[in-house]
Amino acid sequence: MTRRTTSAADRTSGTVTEEPPTTDSPRMRLAHGERKTRPWDRVLAPARYRHPGDVIRLIAAGLVLAVAAVTAVLLPALLRPAAAITAVGPATAAGQVLTGLVQVTVAAAALVLLVAALRYRRFRVLVTVAGGFAGAAALMAAITYLAGPGGSALPVGLRQGSWLAGAGFPDPAVLAGLVAVTVAAAPWLSRPWRRAAWAMLLLIGVARLVTGGLLPMQVVLALATGVTVGAGLLVAFGVPDRRMGCAGVAAALRAGGVPVGQVTGPLATAKGSRPFEAVTGDGRALFVKVFGSDQRDADLLYRAWRGVRLRDVGDTRPAASLLAAVEHEALLAVMAERAGVAVPHVGQVIRAKDGSVLLTMELVAGQSLDHIPDDRITDQLARSLWREVDRLHQARIAHRSLHGSNIMISQDGCPRLTDFSFAELAATSRQRAIDVAELLTWLAGRIGPDRAVAAAAAVIGASGVAAAVPLLQPLALSAGTRREIKGQDGLLKNTRAAAIAASGDDADKDLVRLQRVRPRTLLAIAALAGAFYFLLPQIADVSSSWHALQHVNWAWLP
Repeated sequence: MTRRTTSAADRTSGTVTEEPPTTDSPRMRLAHGERKTRPWDRVLAPARYRHPGDVIRLIAAGLVLAVAAVTAVLLPALLRPAAAITAVGPATAAGQVLTGLVQVTVAAAALVLLVAALRYRRFRVLVTVAGGFAGAAALMAAITYLAGPGGSALPVGLRQGSWLAGAGFPDPAVLAGLVAVTVAAAPWLSRPWRRAAWAMLLLIGVARLVTGGLLPMQVVLALATGVTVGAGLLVAFGVPDRRMGCAGVAAALRAGGVPVGQVTGPLATAKGSRPFEAVTGDGRALFVKVFGSDQRDADLLYRAWRGVRLRDVGDTRPAASLLAAVEHEALLAVMAERAGVAVPHVGQVIRAKDGSVLLTMELVAGQSLDHIPDDRITDQLARSLWREVDRLHQARIAHRSLHGSNIMISQDGCPRLTDFSFAELAATSRQRAIDVAELLTWLAGRIGPDRAVAAAAAVIGASGVAAAVPLLQPLALSAGTRREIKGQDGLLKNTRAAAIAASGDDADKDLVRLQRVRPRTLLAIAALAGAFYFLLPQIADVSSSWHALQHVNWAWLP
């Protein structure tokens, strides 16, 4: 994902302005070549970062929790003891054995976690998971209270005894807390321990269902609540930074047949990949992009957000795997080079042992366009850039992220296009027009609308400029371009006016509607939902909207 915040738009181009020491220390890696830190990232320890996969889990679990909570409120019968599964009665010997095993397992797991945290001095992790347990338990208790009957599916007589030894333990609140602890502690556990923790939770849930100690809806609510709280903690406080460093990159390159002598980086903070510089044994300089699961998750998150928010912007489905995504970027760069477009020469795609994928390419000596001063962006340079874009579009390739950080200016002053991770083969006219609108807006923010439009019209013609006029709007632009023109009031309006003047009667002056769901649409949906659930029962003089639908006269529907 910028890719957007997340996917292609914010990636680094292949320039190296500093050479930080070669080290795998997270503190050293983040201390060099890094962009300005965002305010909400400063709270993270140097050895932590936010994994986009945790954001995906937070959103997914939150949606499941919302649906389950609403269902429980509307159908309170799902939280009544009559809905319990009682294949093994809680009063039978088998039920008592299962209940006892569950209680012993929970107590033993809590003790092991406490001892391990103290043994390895993970006090911050211990406090975090303890807070997650309390938060998830409180949230689950509140949901159960608001939905109706709380506590347990067991009859009152079977809930007698102490809190730990009673047949009602663990209740839904405790189960939600255990799930939150498992999710929040998972990044610090090895894979076998993570699997053991989830297997334990699965057995606890099944045992409680079989003995009738919990209802199916309570298990769903507890699971969704725990994952939501646990993922929220990981998003807030970050996870250990175990991403591949210089030594790992060097080892992966050598295993892939690239004899490197030195690896430096990461060179900058980039959303789409982690860039490194490598020097081979014969002195060749390589630019290496390392892709991990965090970049894959960021891409999925970014594309999902655009799919929900926008329409007709030419986005396609994400690749089936991380390797396929990197292969797609390499293929597009090779196809662009074959079409005569100035791009860095692609070397190899290498899969590392930890699942990361490396893409090697020629290192371009120079600077990215967004680091070039405004007075050095001449009309000749702008026309040269448009010629490269025209060659790209003649080959029916859309770059999909044409802004300054993805355009390299080599030492001889020639522009090169980089980062084809979001590019598309067999591009539609709309996708190519979005490319033109993106680059036109970015250049207008640096050299002014008139010069930017004149350079474009001199190369791609009036018809090429006209196609971009309806797309000269913020929603059609990447986050990188929007940041570049932020604070330049009236820039898009003036750029549209200049583009219309240059394209004449060919231009469609109406903006294309790209937003799929508008805020007023959401407000209308919320108002209709409120009217349905609150006004309809009162008008029909029944206890609920469901009863109203049961007694409706369908003859009036037409």
